[in-house]
Formats: sequence, C-alpha cells, structure tokens
Amino acid sequence: MWRCRQQQPLAATPRRRLGYPDHRQPSARSRRTRSRNPRAQRGGGFLFPLAGRLEHGARLIHGRAKHPCPRRLPAVFRRLPPMLRSACRRFAFSGSATTATAVRWRQTVTTAGNSRRSRPTEELAHVAELYYLEGMDQKQIADVIHVSNSTVSRMLHEAVQSGVVEVRIKHPFPRDAELERELLRRFGLREAWVLARNVADSADAALAFGRLGAVCVESHLAGATRFAMCWGHTIRNVVENLRPIKGASTHVIQMIGSMGSSDAVNDGVVLARLAAGQLGGGYSFLNAPLVVDDADFAHALLQQSSIARTLNEAAHADCALVGLGTMDPASSALYKAGFISDRDVEMATSAGAVGDVCGSLIDSSGAPVESALSDRIIGLPLPRLAEIRHVIGVAYGEQKVPIIRAAALGGHINVLVTDMAAAALLLTADDAPIGASSGSSLSSRPEH
Repeated sequence: MWRCRQQQPLAATPRRRLGYPDHRQPSARSRRTRSRNPRAQRGGGFLFPLAGRLEHGARLIHGRAKHPCPRRLPAVFRRLPPMLRSACRRFAFSGSATTATAVRWRQTVTTAGNSRRSRPTEELAHVAELYYLEGMDQKQIADVIHVSNSTVSRMLHEAVQSGVVEVRIKHPFPRDAELERELLRRFGLREAWVLARNVADSADAALAFGRLGAVCVESHLAGATRFAMCWGHTIRNVVENLRPIKGASTHVIQMIGSMGSSDAVNDGVVLARLAAGQLGGGYSFLNAPLVVDDADFAHALLQQSSIARTLNEAAHADCALVGLGTMDPASSALYKAGFISDRDVEMATSAGAVGDVCGSLIDSSGAPVESALSDRIIGLPLPRLAEIRHVIGVAYGEQKVPIIRAAALGGHINVLVTDMAAAALLLTADDAPIGASSGSSLSSRPEH
C-alpha cells in the first residue's frame, strides 16, 4: 500500500537556508505558492546581494525543497581563484558583502598566494656558481643541495631577477641597422651587412669583419650545392671564419685565374681548398693565371675544355663571393701581384675605370670598361656573373667606396658586406639612379 507523505502545515517553521540572514529567510508560503507576478516569480522571493539580474532562460519552478534558480556569484567574486571562490560563497551571499570588501579580499588573497619566501643571497649565489661556473645541470645541483629540480630553476631565475647574476652580451660583430636600411633603399640591394666599427681602427675589428662576412655567406649556403669565389686578402679573412653547414655538402668553385707565387696564401687555389675544408665539400680550381700577356692567348685559354667547364660551373653556382678591387696602386691586388703595370693603371684610369669585379674593370656607373687589360683576364665575365642569384661583395674602408658604389649601381652585386666608414661615405655621395648604367641589372638575376 502506498502512503502519501503528510504535507507540512503552512504555519510550521521552514527549513533554514545557509548563507541567508534571518530577515532574508524565505517563508513556508513563498516556497509552496506560485506567484501570480511573473517578475516576482523570476526572483522567487530569494534575494542575492550583488548578484545582479539572473541569467536569461533559467527554469524557475516554486514549491520544491531546493530552489532551481542558479546562485551566481557577483562578477567581482568570480575573478577569484576556484578554491577561493567556494570559500567565499557564503560571504558573497550574505548581506554584509560589498564590492569594496570583495576587491580588497581578492587583492589580499592573490598577493598572499603568489608570494614566495625569498631565498638568502648566499644560497642564490651558490646555486648560480654551480650552474654557470661549474657547469652542473639542474638535476645535479638539486642532488647536492637536496631540493627539487623546479626549486633550482626558481632559484636561478630569482638570482637573475635580484641582480646576483648579471648577464652581459658581448656581440662579436655589432651591426648598424640604420645604415643597412639606408643602403638597401639607396642602391636597391637585397641585403646589406654593415659592421658597426671601422676595420682600419684595430685588428679586432678586422677579425669581426671576417666573421660577419662568414655569417652572411653561411646564411646563403643553406641548401646550396655550388659556391663560387674569387681570391684576395679580404676573401681569405671571410673564408677562415666559415663553419660547416649541417646536412649540406657544398662544392667550391674558383671563378677567376690564380695569382701565382706572388701571394700564395691568398691565391684562388689555396682559398678554394680552404673553403672546401671548412664547408666539408669538394672544390674545382682554374689551372690558369688571372692575367696573360695578350688577348689571343687569353681567348685560346678560355676555349680549353677544363677551363670552360670550371667557368660554366661557376656561372651555375647558387652563391658567389667576390672581392672589389681598386685602381689605386697602394691597395690594388692586381698591381701588387705584378699582373698590371703603371702604364696599365694609367690607361685603365683614363678609360674611366674605378676598379674591378672578378677581374673585370668597371667605371663609376658600373658599366664595363673596354681596354687592353680587360681582354687579357681569365675569369668569369660580368654577363655570366649576373646569372648567379646571390653575389656577395665584401669590401671595407674609405678607399673602396668608389668601387663599392660602382658595383652596386651596375647590379654586379646584390649583397654587400662593409664597415661603418665605407657605408657612411656611400650614403653621403651623390648617386645616379639605379638602372642608369649599361651593366647587368638586379632584375635580371634568377629568382629560383
């Protein structure tokens, strides 16, 4: 037999609800009687201090032991951590809760929860010494001082934040970003690498320039298979600083004739072998001098199968490293090597030559200079140099400014590595617009 539960009289004392003061306790009649006022039914006679309006669409039915209306915390309390939210629920629904007290609670509890005990400076210094000077890892340090790995990590971080450990970055080759941007805008280069020092000032600056040039070359050799290069003192400075490229095998190709025995350490064959050893690849060299006695002999040498094959490989290289020579006898590598005489320098200068790129003479606008000396040179000609995607020109110093400017205007190089002194003079000189010369243009280079 089913028995119905006896209905509680209306006069009986209703069950108290936690979190409500006496004057907010619902009466027995309000719990069991449906209100005729929909607005009053939405609230259900229950008052929520600071709670605001109830969520739209909440299903509210009176006459149940537990009111289905959601008891949402005020927004200021909802921003508390989850564990703190449940602890503050009763306080939030009491009549004494105000926005000011809630904000003060949140600030106080959050600050107390996030604060950690500061370690003594001696402990931080000891851990930092073990890590930075002794070379121990965090697990080894944790075993020594009997703490967890995470504690060691926090102590190292605190040592840096508190000033126990000072970090200094001594950049080996600082760059001048402003000069680089101006060179790109002025000459239309793809890249410009400017050492923020004058190479002529010290030997350290010269070493920094070589490392800067090597980093530039390495950035273009990633994924490259052929690397063509000239020779010279500046080229050697760059090659000596090259580092092996992981996962790459680069073949080095000599692109101009050799110097002979006059300067063996900077000769093309020696530098090609050195670069191949640095990069972990093979090399091809030109078995011919840079300058011969007459044009007919030069033409005959260029027809030789071995020389023609090597120059063809150089023309299909992914990257080329070229030096920029001047016509000044004091700094000209051709003059010092004995390839050209005072008369040759005088004739080339009178024809308008300001220097050479890969042994080919050019004028101030970058156009090739036709002379008797140009016909006697064994090397990759300028039209074929334009077939190489990345041609990196390395030169520094005030005496190299005319040839750097001419090579950039003629489009014979599209990546420049120089120093601050040369870059500043390049930007102060009056330039002709790019494309005014009859030399190879940057737009003609392949984009593969």
